[in-house]
Formats: sequence, C-alpha cells, structure tokens
Amino acid sequence: FDRIKVDGSFIQLTGSNQRADAIFKAVVGLGAALSVPVLAEGVETDAQLDFAKASGCEEIQGFNFGRPISETLLSRIHEEFDGAPTLQRFKAWQHRNMVHDLTAPRQDDAPLKLSSL
Repeated sequence: FDRIKVDGSFIQLTGSNQRADAIFKAVVGLGAALSVPVLAEGVETDAQLDFAKASGCEEIQGFNFGRPISETLLSRIHEEFDGAPTLQRFKAWQHRNMVHDLTAPRQDDAPLKLSSL
C-alpha cells in the first residue's frame, strides 16, 4: 500500500473526543514508523487542519480546500499559476473568478500535501 487513509469521522471528532484524537495520532505514528504517508480525509475546518498538522499528518483531503474539480479547470489553474498554487492563493482566485465547476467530469480526488501550504 502507498498510504494510510484515516476516515473523516476521526477528524470530525477532533478536540471533542479524546479517544478519536488518540487513535488519529496513533495512526499517524504508525505511518511514520512504516515510512508511509498518512492521509486525513474529511478536513473541513481550520481547526481540523491545525490538528492534522500538529499530529504530523502529511496529506489531507476535504471541503476546507475545495470540492472536486474538472480536469479542464485543473489545467486552467495550473496555467494561470504556472504550477500548483498555494491554498491561500487558490482560494482567492476561486473567489475572484466565482468558480463553481462541480458538474463537469471530476479529476481524481488527489490529496493535498501539507508541505505545499
């Protein structure tokens, strides 16, 4: 396997459920011990992102970063930014351009590496 995925239900409970926090941190520790990246699914708030970062999680997915987009829109973004933009620049661009391209065929839901933020 190439990564360990942590179900979004653990992220949704961060800060309010000590067991969920402990399990999440243990899975991240297991990934580190095996040299396998850990992907946190369902990150929807800045607090959840902060928790994942503080726990050592390397990859995230979730609506806090945007909904899945079409391959066409992804190409447009890469052209405009000459590569992958930072999260903050992408959100500003998305807001400026009112981009809501959710009905087009979707690009694979690739995780966002926290090192790129």
